[in-house]
Amino acid sequence: MQDADRLDAIGAIGIARTFNYGGFKNRELYNPAIPPNLNMTKDEYKKRTAPTINHYYENSCYSKIE
Repeated sequence: MQDADRLDAIGAIGIARTFNYGGFKNRELYNPAIPPNLNMTKDEYKKRTAPTINHYYENSCYSKIE
């Protein structure tokens, strides 16, 4: 297995975990009336009940790599 294959697998697993989390929290999958909010505090983010797609964009896509 090459490094690119490992990164691809981690990405697929990350996406699957996001949708699993949304199902666990009984969130909508997608609602175009609720756009992602990329400027939240940590507390605001934890209290948010946005659709799963929003969670993916708000957390997974824009996470800072430290």
